[in-house]
Amino acid sequence: MKALVDENLPQRLIPWLRAKGWDAIHVRDIGLGGQSDRRVWDWAHAHSAIIVTQDRDFDARPNDALGARALRLAIGNAPPAVLIAWMEARWDLIVAWADEKAPLMVLP
Repeated sequence: MKALVDENLPQRLIPWLRAKGWDAIHVRDIGLGGQSDRRVWDWAHAHSAIIVTQDRDFDARPNDALGARALRLAIGNAPPAVLIAWMEARWDLIVAWADEKAPLMVLP
């Protein structure tokens, strides 16, 4: 899976996702830091990437004509180690969703 990590999440998430076998990149690493959600969505669509975010604005995007996908982490602000542990506990759910090719997952 290819993942585009949004700017509201720490860059420390990148090596963890890569260790899980995902091809992950942070928006800041490709010049999209501070850019509109539309620009982030367009990049994800063009590169068949899943947007990993905490931004609720992406919840409406799967109904958009473009076919990008979003994984919204509904955890609130958390230190990177807490966020990674939280995701680790839910990793099987994330993988199952990603394999289904569903457009949106709000991970509780």
